[in-house]
Amino acid sequence: MTDETAADADTVRIGSAEIAVWPAGQRVQSAIHPDILITFFADAEAIRGGLVARIHELERDRRFASAPVAAFGGTKVYHLDRWDCPEAELLDARALAFSQQLLKSDSAVIDLSWANIYRDGDYSLPHSHERTAASIVYSVDPGDDDGADQYAGRLMFVDPRVDACCGIRRGSVTTPQLPLMAPGTMILFPSPFVHCVNPYRGRRPRITLAWNIDRDVIPGSPLAGLRS
Repeated sequence: MTDETAADADTVRIGSAEIAVWPAGQRVQSAIHPDILITFFADAEAIRGGLVARIHELERDRRFASAPVAAFGGTKVYHLDRWDCPEAELLDARALAFSQQLLKSDSAVIDLSWANIYRDGDYSLPHSHERTAASIVYSVDPGDDDGADQYAGRLMFVDPRVDACCGIRRGSVTTPQLPLMAPGTMILFPSPFVHCVNPYRGRRPRITLAWNIDRDVIPGSPLAGLRS
């Protein structure tokens, strides 16, 4: 299945089960901003085990994984479509289908996809993605809670174009927004929106998946300038 056709599939086989790409009645709602959409997949726990095992296997393979850089989200494992992993194939298809709601298009192409593996001390500097129109983050495992810091390891939006981030004065970021990202949560937002991840503190790895998506294939390397 290619990135361009995955969104057209109705199901993906995982083991003996055919799992719907977009389950009937799947609810999508706006969060923080009209163009930031969020949905939750109830089957997240059923697909988590195989997905996490494959991510940890591939993080040792330098054909897929980058060396860890604490400020850029720890270790990255690129190209979900090459993982030979049905759980990743399912989530690729879901990301494509979800992105079409922001793109308002019948077509969607994944420019780049990857897993982030955060370990103790890893974080992601504030940044945006300049190549594409839509970006998605999926929570696989939020890792360990930090009882002393409720913001540790949290995805955060810090963009002056998001009114909710500017609670005191419009255009001045005074009120960062931190969406709830329980396992199975997928959040979609315009790629230019500035976001970051606060430093993670925990023993269990914090794992997310991410996609940058546009309507058409974009020339050039999608890895240039990537942070999270």
